[in-house]
Amino acid sequence: MGAMDPDAFDDLPCFEDLTPFEVEHFVKDLEEFQLEQVGDPRWLTQHERVEKLNWTAHNQASD
Repeated sequence: MGAMDPDAFDDLPCFEDLTPFEVEHFVKDLEEFQLEQVGDPRWLTQHERVEKLNWTAHNQASD
């Protein structure tokens, strides 16, 4: 297996940990989407919030 390119992860998003208030707000606002809605603006907003929740959970678990 070859060595990884150090620039390979430059395009990955990097987030700051969410505050407890933000976590609570994002979780309370979660909604179910139909397949046809995937990619619309509301879905994209929720997708980004779920990524931030995931980032925060993983980051806090590693502390």
